[in-house]
Amino acid sequence: MDALALFGTDDPALPARQIAAGALSVTIAPGGVGAVHWGGVEVLRAAQALVRDTDWGTLPEEGASDEIVESPGSFRLIRRFAVAGGQVAGQITIGATAGPQGAELTLDLLLDPVARTRTNRAGFVVLHPAALAGTAVRVRRPDGQLTAGRFPLTISPAQPFRDIAGLDWDAGPVRAVLDFTGEVFEMEDQRNWSDGSFKTYCRPLRLPWPYDLLPGLPVRQGLRLQIAGAPPVADAQSAAPRLRIGPILGTMPDMFLAEQPDWTPPKDATLPPVQGRRLRIDLTGTVPFGLRLTGAGDEVELILPDDAGAARRALDALAATGLSPARIAAVPAAFMISHQPDAIWPAGLQPDQALSLAARAFPRAAPMGGMLTYFTELNRCPAAAQAGDSLTFGTAAIVHDAGDTAVLQTLQALPAIFRSAAGLAGGPTGGPTGGANGGPKEGRPLRLGLVAIGMRSNPYGAGLSPNPRGQRRTMTADDPRHRAAFGAAFALGAVAATEGSAVQSLCLGATGGPFGIADAGGLTPLGRLIAILAAEAGRPRHAVSAPPGLAAVASDHVLVLANLGPSPCEPGVAGQPALGPFEVRVIERNAG
Repeated sequence: MDALALFGTDDPALPARQIAAGALSVTIAPGGVGAVHWGGVEVLRAAQALVRDTDWGTLPEEGASDEIVESPGSFRLIRRFAVAGGQVAGQITIGATAGPQGAELTLDLLLDPVARTRTNRAGFVVLHPAALAGTAVRVRRPDGQLTAGRFPLTISPAQPFRDIAGLDWDAGPVRAVLDFTGEVFEMEDQRNWSDGSFKTYCRPLRLPWPYDLLPGLPVRQGLRLQIAGAPPVADAQSAAPRLRIGPILGTMPDMFLAEQPDWTPPKDATLPPVQGRRLRIDLTGTVPFGLRLTGAGDEVELILPDDAGAARRALDALAATGLSPARIAAVPAAFMISHQPDAIWPAGLQPDQALSLAARAFPRAAPMGGMLTYFTELNRCPAAAQAGDSLTFGTAAIVHDAGDTAVLQTLQALPAIFRSAAGLAGGPTGGPTGGANGGPKEGRPLRLGLVAIGMRSNPYGAGLSPNPRGQRRTMTADDPRHRAAFGAAFALGAVAATEGSAVQSLCLGATGGPFGIADAGGLTPLGRLIAILAAEAGRPRHAVSAPPGLAAVASDHVLVLANLGPSPCEPGVAGQPALGPFEVRVIERNAG
């Protein structure tokens, strides 16, 4: 398959480049390094110098050039680049040495503004693998004081650690010590946004933003990572993980399609039969007329005016149109914007009050609590989780990083999101307990909005980024991979992540618009997958253990597999050939 079929774009992905110093393997990435491994153990997921714009988008490097010197046990790389149309000149120096009992990696940054440049953040961002959740960590403060803690297990709505000058923790069998210079850092739990990482970043959020980078005031920062311990040696005798199908864990989730008035389906498009549609209506302006629901199970999401009186009038006008949803969610417009947990929150209509008003206007509709944006906003406002018979929110994979690897790594965070959301819904946050879809017996189910690569809205800035060239970019609704083989494989990975959770239903796509699942040629790969999964909804679901790089979902009727990589992947099923890059395959269970 060509790049267009795989990724929906022929815009080339940034090639992965690795440099080794002994047992230390480092991926070179824009602004610094990607994954850092010591003898196969992932110590860091990334350490990069980024310049964010005023909507938190990442400004791309321009005119980057590298100088590198390598030897068997060390390397040194100097990268020179610019951002913001040359308004900021940058240089980052990366050095590494390694021996039999450890290694050291250093990164030194210089950002030299040649013109006044507005930014929300400029400097180092370090990503720690999400697998560290629950692991002990010691935090060194700027005054030298040490504080013991742990990487959060349940997703933290606020910064778990502030005022950071250094961190040390165990990465598997080795000790990692990370020191920062030039700025005070703090950490956030990036799993809130479905990133597969914790993030330690410069410039605490308590300081004003945006702010100015000014000529004559360069930014200088440094990182020093020390790894202590002999590099682990893989056991060549250990058997490779195999795909295994286990016992029944609840039922397959329902498939819904997202919808809103300005998303027009392609002409003559035939959409697959699903369990329902979820229509979003913005009532902050003129109440739209002519809206209709096509199925008995359809749901409605409402964005309401922040004034209670205006919200009541808008709801009454909408109810007078005869709209009759099976379920309804409602959020005040002010809560479509994200707010830090310790910030001053909107004083008008609150989410639980908005849902109460909507329930009065539509008494036959079951009320859904939660948020119409992302898990982040629900986690920061637990009061929004107190109302309703179920909870709703969405996820997006390109809030912080639009690279293929980063998008696929967000699948690692989804189980933690669903467990944490189950806790907000009143259920346990641990493993499956045998309720709907294997979810909690106690607590309310999760009925999710869009679980997608792209962003439906931007709660963190003025708006979404346009993407007319179909590139891999953050904070856009129109991600080209949604329409390609990659999008279908990603979606199956998301459904696989619901195993054992309280997720009862979810939207993987929409009837039209940027998240549409049909085009002039018919159903996209994602559309075909949704048709398969919708046909299995409600059937007994089996637990599945899949090897890395493979997503798998099993009902009592079919096994659905997806290769999550660009290389062929063995399915581990007798008689089945290898799956091609990002291929989705359906295997009838009675056929082996």
